[in-house]
Amino acid sequence: MISTMDKINKLFAAMFLGLSSLLLMIILFSVIIEHRDKEYNPKTILVTQLLKPYVKEYIDSMESNDIQIPWGNDLVLIDFTVSLPNSILGIAHGMDINNITLIGINLRTWNGLKHEEKRLLMFHELTHDVFNIEHFETPLMDTPMPKYVTRRKVDAYLRELIKYIKK
Repeated sequence: MISTMDKINKLFAAMFLGLSSLLLMIILFSVIIEHRDKEYNPKTILVTQLLKPYVKEYIDSMESNDIQIPWGNDLVLIDFTVSLPNSILGIAHGMDINNITLIGINLRTWNGLKHEEKRLLMFHELTHDVFNIEHFETPLMDTPMPKYVTRRKVDAYLRELIKYIKK
């Protein structure tokens, strides 16, 4: 028979392992996106490693066109989620909430996307969340994703978005 003290010890061990696993996941799968604006100082910035190149490309595209990205001041979290149905590729939870940027990308569908589809998805969700732009305001924000996505198409959508933001 297991004593009460053994049960308590097992509970604390399980909690410790759970927290340790969570912290390890954050360290291994998240990175800080360095922002060049010295006034920008959100409290927490976490971007999953696999999504970082797409976020960096988006940041670089905006900054090279003199557009400052209005990230959330309290939290920037861009990560995978398994809570979305397969028909939804991503979600911008932080849209219209100015103190957070919170984007979830459907992990179950991500690996089935081609590189250009991943670019389009990330740019679409980032645009929702940081600029509060709705569906169909620019071609980048159209839904569902086009059947054929090419680099030329994504680049053209990004150029049109930059013009839209600047006006």
